[in-house]
Amino acid sequence: MAAALSPLCKKLQTIDPNEEVDTLVVDGATLTTTNFVNLDEARGLATFLTDTGVTLVDCRELSAVNFVN
Repeated sequence: MAAALSPLCKKLQTIDPNEEVDTLVVDGATLTTTNFVNLDEARGLATFLTDTGVTLVDCRELSAVNFVN
């Protein structure tokens, strides 16, 4: 059974694919991203695009997401 999703993971469930996101804070480290791709709810993995590729993040380790207006 999958672990319960954090409030930030639940917020990602409502975001459209390709939503612009410029930074994430994951386990205390800031990561530069360009877009949200999707959330695999069963595994708790959020996928984001960066300038150099794709980043997979355990959404339970996300402490901040900066969306572009």
